Amino acid sequence: MNKHFILFYFLFFTSILGYSQDPKQKEEQGFIEKVNPLESGFYPIWVFDIDLRSVIKYNGHEGLRVGIGGITNDKLLKKYKFGGYFAYGLNDHESKYSIGASIRLNKSDKVWLDLYYTDDIREFGDCTLLTDKLVFSIIEPRLLNITQFYKHISWRSSLNYKFNNKLISEVQVAKRNISQIDNYQYVNNGITYEEYTLSEASLSIRYGVNNKKPSSVEYYGGGIPSVSLQVTQGFKNVFGSDFSYTKFGIKADYFIKREKLSSTNFLLISSLALGDLPLTHLFHSSPNSPTKNAILKRFSVAGRSSFETMYFGEFFSDK
Repeated sequence: MNKHFILFYFLFFTSILGYSQDPKQKEEQGFIEKVNPLESGFYPIWVFDIDLRSVIKYNGHEGLRVGIGGITNDKLLKKYKFGGYFAYGLNDHESKYSIGASIRLNKSDKVWLDLYYTDDIREFGDCTLLTDKLVFSIIEPRLLNITQFYKHISWRSSLNYKFNNKLISEVQVAKRNISQIDNYQYVNNGITYEEYTLSEASLSIRYGVNNKKPSSVEYYGGGIPSVSLQVTQGFKNVFGSDFSYTKFGIKADYFIKREKLSSTNFLLISSLALGDLPLTHLFHSSPNSPTKNAILKRFSVAGRSSFETMYFGEFFSDK
């Protein structure tokens, strides 16, 4: 059954690519700029931009995760966008999905208001910032080894504001109903929680310098790193929320492109949580060593920014 499903999915997706159009063109100030799908993360097909991150993934819980998702483009409506995704794990045999819409609040494309509903899973201790999703990477090796996930059903609304090509921001309010996949319980003030509700508001800002493609002899980075800042506040007793907390995150990324296809990358990530938070929403240090009994099963694909000798589930902290 699974083999037939994979074959059908592969033929379906490759046939779509065969009939798809050229890379998306962005018109700005009198000239047309082609946007490479491998840079934007979206592949345009008629009125729909396919999100390449939703097509195929692999992890230790779902096994092979296949799906389809994306968002409508200007060929359908210029002021409104409709998007989402559907995915299915061939190992856990469960469907995940998200659906929502966006409305443009000004004449340019700088301010958008989103509303989305999501039923999916997420990694324990994930400290991804809101603005990180705007930076696409086609290869994410660390995802192959992750085994610890929790389920969440979420409503979220976001206000996205693009100040210019370097400075972007997002304000988000969300309600999340959390349930467990593994045997995990959180004891707080004498009460044991296996399922809980979180209501929170977040502000995230990202400043990225020198977004132009580098030449073979120029440094890439503009002399200072790209910096992301985020603060999240959880509110107890708001829409049934169980906990009150505050989370801070900062990321600084400095990438230098050199001659002959070589490069140097510096990455600094710091996080802090105050208040009552279960393990699912604390922080890890990006472990990437599988917890297998046999040593030959502990070989893995190295991540681009991960702690290669740390086992999954070995370390969680509030800072």
